Amino acid sequence: MTESRVIPPQAAVEAEPTGSDHPVIATGGRGYQGRIPMWATLTRVHAARRITLLGIGGCYKKDRDHVPHLRGADLFAFEWALNNAVPCLVLSADWDLHGRPAGPIRNSALSDRIRPQTCVWAPGGTGTADMKRKCAKFGAEMVEVER
Repeated sequence: MTESRVIPPQAAVEAEPTGSDHPVIATGGRGYQGRIPMWATLTRVHAARRITLLGIGGCYKKDRDHVPHLRGADLFAFEWALNNAVPCLVLSADWDLHGRPAGPIRNSALSDRIRPQTCVWAPGGTGTADMKRKCAKFGAEMVEVER
């Protein structure tokens, strides 16, 4: 099972979506390099809908004792959340434990927990496509990161 963390640390409890919340999942490739477009898109969504919880994926590295490791789109979304005081739930795929299914397992857990109303997505591969499909099951609005 994946572990979770809620950031920023001043959040007293893990945020769970309620009727008035606007939870968002941000997804995209680990090699994605568009920090400015990711930040601009999240800022636009936040201005229009007030993001109350941002969900992102991460992965565990063998040498880091199960500390979430973020790269690409996930890292940029995490940085945006910290800079905008938006609670951020990071669920990390445990590739050592689950092997190839780790990403889809993490994506299912994250989308089921967040129940996103919006999915902000950047270019990526099969993991990004999987997360988009899982967000669509909740009727999430799909917002492509600005180019």
